[in-house]
This record gives sequence, C-alpha cells and structure tokens, in this order.
Amino acid sequence: MFRSLPPSVLPERYFPRLSRVVSGNLTQSNPVEGGAWETVSNVQRDLNFSLTVRDNVLNGGQSASDEVTVTVSRQAGPFVVTSQASAASYVAGETETITWDVANTNILPIAAQNVDIFLSTDGGITFPNLIAQNVTNDGSHALVIPGGFSTTSGRFMVKASNNIFFSVNQADFTIAESEVVLNFDNLNYEVCKPDDLVVSFNYESYLGFTEESTLSVESLPIGVSAVFSQDTVSVSNTPIDITFSGTNNLAIGSYSVDVVATSATITKSLTLQLNVYDTNFSEIVLTAPADGSLDVSKDVVLEWEPDLISTSYEVEIATDAGFSNLVESKLVNTNSYQPDSLLNETQYFWRVKPLNSCGEGTFGTPFSFTTIQFNCITKASNNVPINISPIGTPTISSVILFYQDLNPADINVNLDIEHTYLSDLVISLTSPAGTTVVLVSSACGNNSDINAIFDDEAANAFTCSGSPAISGTVRPIGTLSSFYGESILGEWVLEIQDNAASDGGRLNNFSLEVCVEGDFRPR
Repeated sequence: MFRSLPPSVLPERYFPRLSRVVSGNLTQSNPVEGGAWETVSNVQRDLNFSLTVRDNVLNGGQSASDEVTVTVSRQAGPFVVTSQASAASYVAGETETITWDVANTNILPIAAQNVDIFLSTDGGITFPNLIAQNVTNDGSHALVIPGGFSTTSGRFMVKASNNIFFSVNQADFTIAESEVVLNFDNLNYEVCKPDDLVVSFNYESYLGFTEESTLSVESLPIGVSAVFSQDTVSVSNTPIDITFSGTNNLAIGSYSVDVVATSATITKSLTLQLNVYDTNFSEIVLTAPADGSLDVSKDVVLEWEPDLISTSYEVEIATDAGFSNLVESKLVNTNSYQPDSLLNETQYFWRVKPLNSCGEGTFGTPFSFTTIQFNCITKASNNVPINISPIGTPTISSVILFYQDLNPADINVNLDIEHTYLSDLVISLTSPAGTTVVLVSSACGNNSDINAIFDDEAANAFTCSGSPAISGTVRPIGTLSSFYGESILGEWVLEIQDNAASDGGRLNNFSLEVCVEGDFRPR
C-alpha cells in the first residue's frame, strides 16, 4: 500500500503524499514514480511501518530505526473536511466556520477528543501555520481568519491532536490582508453566575498601520459591564484583557456582544458569544422509550427533554433498578443517546444527570424497557460443492435465496474452502441490494484452507496459522453490519476470485446465519 521512498532530509512524511491528498486522490490502482504505490486502506487491518535515520558524520555515519503499527479501524471514518469545498474569499480579522465529518473518530476505539487546525498559503504544499489548537472534535469550529497571510491559494487542514489522521478542504481560497485584526483564540465563552469572566485577545496591526484604536464593547446585556486592561492601543501584538462583570443580573442563556476597535480611518468589530450558566438544575425528564416499554429494539435511541442550563448529560444504563450492574455510562452533548452494547430479551433501567461547566445535577427518575426477542435461522447454499479450477484465474459464486422481507439485526457467514496459497483469493458477499462486503482479501500467504464463521462480534480478527489456516469464529476484513437496514429478500451471492493459476481448490460449504428482531418464519 505504501512503498519505501528515497531518503529525504524532511522530518515528516504524509501517507499518501500531501499533493495527492490535496487533489483528493487517496487511492490508486497503478504504480507510479518508479513503482511506488500510495493508497489508503478501505478495509480494517494493521499497517506496520519502519523509519530509518542516518546522520552525516564524516567517516563515521550511524543509523537508527524505529517501528510503529497503524491500525485501520472499520468502526470510524472517513474523517473529511466538508467546508470550503469551492473557491471563496476571506478578509483577515473576519470569522469563518470550518466543518468536518467526525465519523465516530471522537469515540472508542479511536477516541480523538480534540483536533488542531492548520493553514497553508501555498495551495497545500506545506501546512506550517497552526491557527487553532486542541479544538473539540465535534465537527465545527468558528475562528478568526489570521492576519499576516495574504494568499490566493489557502487551504485548511484539520488533524487529530493525539493521532495521525487528517483531512484537507477541497478548494483553494483567498485571504486579503487587513489593517487591524482582533485575534481571539475562541469566540464562545462560558461563565457561571455570579462570577466575572476574563476574555483575552491580541490586538494586531498590518500593512504599516500605526493609528491609535479605541476599544469598546457594544450590545452589552443590561446590568453587565466590560472593562479593558487598556482602552486605547496602537502597537501591534499587544495582549488585551476584557473583564465582564455583573453576570448575576442575567438570566441563563446565550448573549452576543461586539468587541470594537475604532481609529480615525478604520473600524473593526468581532462578535463573541457569552454563555451564562448556574447550578440550579432541573430534574431531567425522560421521554422515549416510554417507561415499561416492551419489545424495544436493542438499537433503540434513548431520548429526554433538553435542559436549558445543561451543556452535557451523563447517561447510565443498568440491568437492575439500583444501578449496581451498569451496562453503559456515557457523557453526551445532546438530549439523546443510542446504546451500543444492549442484548435482546433483556430488561434495562436508564437515567440521566445534567452537567455544565459550573457543576452537575442529580440523576432523575429512571425508566425501564425490555428489548425484543432475537430469532435466527441458518440457511445453506444448495449449489455446493463447487470446484475452483487450477487453470487461469477463475471466479466462482454460490447463491442463497431468502423469501422473507425482513431487516437483519445480525449476519454471520460460515465457509468451508479448500485451497492452497490463500493469498490468491478474494472472498466477498453481496446482498440483494448490491452491497458488497469483503471477507478475506489476499491474506495468509502460502497457508491453506478456511473452515470458519465470520462474525462482526467475534473477539478476534482472523489469523493465519495451522490447518485450516483460518478457523473458528473470526471477524472479516469488511463489516457485515453494512447489510443492516437492508431487506434479506432475494439472492445473497458469495464470490471467490482466484487471482493466480496452478493451485485450484473447492468451496465445500457456504451458509448464512441471519438474525432478526421479532418473529422469523423461515420458508
């Protein structure tokens, strides 16, 4: 997927190379530049990298190396910047919002809670300018377009703060310089009644601007005052503090205020959001599913009434009314939550506690619900065994037909295959709706045979050892849950591609275990 490149003095390397990322070309099917492939993985796997460095000491150069394993997860991604998808023009000192698809990268197993935002002024050749750091990985961030960068080829990169993945917006944008920039690191602030709030920013000037600016705050809520550490400023890169007082006079809520710099010829303003909270929490009222509900899907979404002064909620789910046997305990930012570890035919109790930056409330009155019965059927293919010819590079297929129009809650694949050099094989399953999931692809080298059940919930991915090389209950390369939400009605096609001649084999058995919530009457 990635080949070694000639040595470079640069202390970093992008995978794939940055020029291809900027052009939106993350995969390729043909070798380029002397046979070097550069393609990201579309399936879960471990990628093992080694870095070698060498110094330049005359007559005594030494080398050292280090290794790292990068795990491609099927449970998250793709992480993509969605804003700035077409050409745009910005002025330094204005605010702009960058958006991205979080794609589950903020939860386990990735758990990238924060991102950093970088600016390129050369069309994405380099990204040396860090313009926002440790931003919450929630898919959106409003920032001040920085001063000092006049460009017609701007690009933004959003990168995980504690990880290696990143994304670049799709189109170049223009930044025009401005005489004055009020450079705030943040545009949203929280304050707990009756505390004061201190907000800091840098006053910056460009284009040779030296006039004196007078600072003020407009649109202040009644009863609130704002005091600057200095009211006038003329020197660039001067740090300024604003102290907001009188929050005890405000109702809980969000307030917009305008910070203004006025000189003889220039007026610049920037809008801040002041979010006022206290700890007078109300009890959270649960709404769905209704208390005591029966036959609830294990994929249920728990919902409750939003609380005005809460910025997050703690959700607890247990199998007992005393909450001593916790199943899940999660902190969420919205008034709903979808559990990921519920079982069918089980009674659950759940409750919610409100929180904000000032403190936390108490858990409200719990609800209970019972999940629906889980029914499964195993159906085998009627057109097996099928020989895999040793001549050429054959492709064989086997079909299982379902007549029920039902949505699967779980699908497992049982395979018995005889074949030497399993690395020759690509094995996939295609649903009646046309969705294809790869089970095995060019794996296990010269090891032979498969007799295994492929199950998303298996404890381990398949390993290549013994005879058969793949055995037991194992996770496939792709994700069988991709079929969830589709109907099982129609033909399910197993396809085996043999990409090398001279060593044929046989598909001995192929069956599907399909589980649904509720009644399943096989025909």
